[in-house]
Amino acid sequence: MNPSTVLREGLLGMIVILLVAILFPPPVTHVHTSTAIPVLATESARQPSRIHAAWEMYSWIRVASKPRMTRSIDLVGYPDTKLQIPAVLPHGFFRSNEIDKQDPLTFERSSLNGYTPHSPIVIESDIDFFNQGWPGAGTPTDPYRIENLTIDGNTMNTCIDIRNVRAHFAIRNCLLYGASYYRLGIYMGNVTNGHITDNEGTNNHIGIRLVHCSFNTLFDNVFSNNNLHGIYLSESAYNNVTGNIANNNGDHGLYLSDSGSNTISDNTFTTNQKNGIEVDSSDSNTVTHNVCNGNAYGIHLTDSSSNTIANNTCSSNNAQGIFLNHSGSNSLVNNTCVSNNAGIWLYDSSLNTLSNNSCSSNNNYGIGFGSKGGSNSIQWNVLIDNGGNTYDDGMGNAFSYNYFSDYQGTDLNQDGIGDTPHSVLGEAGNSDLHPLMLPPGSPPDWIEIPKDQTVEYGSDFRYDLNATACPPGLDRWWLSSTAHFVVDEWGIVSNATILELGFYEVEVNVNDTEGQVLTSDFTITVLETTPPTWVDLPTNQIVEFGESFQYDLNATDMSGLDDWWLDDTDYFQISNDGVVTSKTVLFVSVFDVQVWVSDVWGNNATAIFTVTVQDTTAPDWTIPPTNQTIWAEEALDYQLHASDLSGIIHWTVNDTVRFTISETGLLTNHATVSPGRYGLEITAYDPYGNELSATIVVLVKEATTTPTTPTTTTTITTTATSGIDIEALTTKLGIMSSIAGITSAIIGLMIRKEIITEEGDRATVILGGVIFIVAVCSYVWFIL
Repeated sequence: MNPSTVLREGLLGMIVILLVAILFPPPVTHVHTSTAIPVLATESARQPSRIHAAWEMYSWIRVASKPRMTRSIDLVGYPDTKLQIPAVLPHGFFRSNEIDKQDPLTFERSSLNGYTPHSPIVIESDIDFFNQGWPGAGTPTDPYRIENLTIDGNTMNTCIDIRNVRAHFAIRNCLLYGASYYRLGIYMGNVTNGHITDNEGTNNHIGIRLVHCSFNTLFDNVFSNNNLHGIYLSESAYNNVTGNIANNNGDHGLYLSDSGSNTISDNTFTTNQKNGIEVDSSDSNTVTHNVCNGNAYGIHLTDSSSNTIANNTCSSNNAQGIFLNHSGSNSLVNNTCVSNNAGIWLYDSSLNTLSNNSCSSNNNYGIGFGSKGGSNSIQWNVLIDNGGNTYDDGMGNAFSYNYFSDYQGTDLNQDGIGDTPHSVLGEAGNSDLHPLMLPPGSPPDWIEIPKDQTVEYGSDFRYDLNATACPPGLDRWWLSSTAHFVVDEWGIVSNATILELGFYEVEVNVNDTEGQVLTSDFTITVLETTPPTWVDLPTNQIVEFGESFQYDLNATDMSGLDDWWLDDTDYFQISNDGVVTSKTVLFVSVFDVQVWVSDVWGNNATAIFTVTVQDTTAPDWTIPPTNQTIWAEEALDYQLHASDLSGIIHWTVNDTVRFTISETGLLTNHATVSPGRYGLEITAYDPYGNELSATIVVLVKEATTTPTTPTTTTTITTTATSGIDIEALTTKLGIMSSIAGITSAIIGLMIRKEIITEEGDRATVILGGVIFIVAVCSYVWFIL
C-alpha cells in the first residue's frame, strides 16, 4: 500500500474517533466522600456498566466489574472535581498507586451530577409513601421507591427514617451522610419487606439500623466511616444482609444484638475500630462468606448460641480472627483465619463444633480454649505455622483428625493418619489421637519427593516411596511401565528383571480413595562402581634366600577383571593372571609390595603384603672333614671347606687350648701338642646364625729316630701331661672287656653243653678264643 494512503487513512480514523468521543461522551460514575476519607463510587443502574470503587483507609480501590471505557467519578465534598478511572482497570482491589502505574489518574473540575438533593425523609406508616408521592404501589413487583437522592443529615437529623411499615419498598442508589450526632443514615423500626440496595451511608452516627424488623434485605450498600456501627440489627429476625461493605467505622462493621435467624453473607467488614462482626445475645444466625480483615476482632460472639459461622475470612485482626465468649452450640466451619493475633479462641464456651477451619500464620495459637468451657469438638481443621497450633485449658475438648504443620510423626500404613498422637499445649494435657498427614481434602502428596536413584550392576533394586493422603488414605500404586520394575501395594519399587548397565526412566503413580492422582518421575541409573573383590585377601609371604618367589593372587568381579599391576617393579613382576614372581634373586630383607587389580569399568581393588626373604639354611661341607694324623713336634695345617649362599663368616673349634681355626677355616695346632688322640668339634657359621658342625680325630704320634712297628701292648697314661684322652681310653677298655667276656661266655657254654667233649678240642677252642679276643681288642684300640 502507498505510504501516503496509509497516512491519509490513519488521519481519517483519528478524526472519526474524536467525533464519536465528542458526540457520545462516557457516562459519569460518582465517588461520594467526606472531606476526610472518600469511600465509594457507584455508577447508576441506568448506565451500561457498574463500577464500585472504594477508597478505603489504605487507599484501596475496588472495581466490581471491568468498565468498557474511561469513567469520570465525582468526589463528594469537592463538587467541582472529577476522578478519571482508566478503562484498562480490571476487576479486583487495587491501591491508588497501582492504578497510577497502569494509567495515571487525572482530575478535572465539574459539578455534582447524577443525584437529586433531598431533605431528610420520615415515613411512619405505609400511607406516607403514597402521601409523600413516592413512586410504586407497595407490592413485591412494584415497591415504593426512594432512589437517586443525596441527603445531608446536617448533624441532627436521620437521613431516612421509616417505621411501622409492612408495604414493600426500596431505597436505592442514595447518598446519605452528615447525620453525625446520634443520628443515622437509615433507621428502620418495626419494618418488613424493605429492600435497601446500592446506597452509601457515610459520616453518620450509624450507617443503618434495624429495630424489631424482619424479612428485609440489605444488598450491595456501603456503610463506612460512621461514628459507631456500619450496620446495626437489634431485636430483628429473618433479615438478609448480603454483599455490603462496612469499613472504617468507629465501633463494629456489623452489630447483631438480640437478633436471630438472620443471614449475614458475602459482606466486607474491614478496618473497623472494634469488630468486623459482633454477635451479641443472638441465636440461630447464619454468618457466611464474609471478609473481616484488619479489625480488633474479626468475628466476635458473646452469649450467643446455635449460630453457623462458615466460610468467612478473618485476617490481620489485632486480636482473634474468631472469638466466642460464653457461647455454646455454635458451628464454626470452613473459616479461614490468617495473620491474626490468634486464629480461633473460645472462652467459657461449650458444645461448639469447629471443623474444616484453616488457621495459619497467627501470632499465638491457631485454635485455643480458655478455662471454664469444654466439650467442644475440634475436627478436620488445618493448623499451619501458628505461634502455637493448638492450646487447651478447658475440659473435655475432643481433638481428632486435625492437620498440624508441626507434626513430626510417620504414616507407615499410608492411611493418611499419623501413627502417634499430636500433643496439644495447655493445662488440659490434651492431644489429637488421629493427626492428619495432609490438610483435609488435599490430594495425595509426597512425604519425600522421589529422587533419582543409582543401583550397582548385579544388585537388586529396592526403593521405598513415601506418600500420604487424607483418610482413608492411599488406594493404589502403579508404574507407567512394568518391563523392568514393579511396585507393590506399599509403594516399594523393585526390579522385575536383571538390570543391565544404563538409565531407566520410571513414572510412578498413586491415587487416593477419591481418585486424585499423584505422579512423579525419577531416573534409575545402573552403574558398575564396585571394585573387584579378593577371593583370598593377599597375606604376607616368606621365601627362603636363594629360592625363586611366586604368589598366585585371586580376585573376582561381575564385569570381569581387566588388568593387574604392582609398585615394586625392580624385584617383582605380575602376570595377567595375577601371579607375582621375583625378577631376580632376592636378598635377605623385607619387601613391601602393593598390588592393584581393575575391572573393565576402571574400578580398582588394592592390597599390600610383605615378602620376607630369610636365610634359615645351614652351610654345607664342600669337602667333608676327615681325621688327621701328625707326629709330635709336627705342625697341623688342615684347611676345612664349607659353603653357604650367604657366605661363611666364622669358624670355631672346641679345643682352643691345643688348636685354633682361622676365619677362613684353616685348622692349626699350637707349638707343641703331646702325642695322643684328640677329638675336635669344628663349626662353621653363616651371617644369619645358621651353623654346620663336624667331629674329627687328630692323632699325634710320638716322634722317634727310627720308626717301629706298633706292638699290641699299649701303655696308657692317665695324667693330663701324657696327652692320653681318659674318656676315650675308658670307652676302649669297656668295649674290649665286653668282647672278652662275651667270648669267654660262649666257650664256657659250649663246654657245659658238652658240645666239645675231647680235652684236645677244648684246649684248641680256648686258645682260639684267646687269640680272637686279643685280635679284636687290638683292632678296637687302634681304630677308635
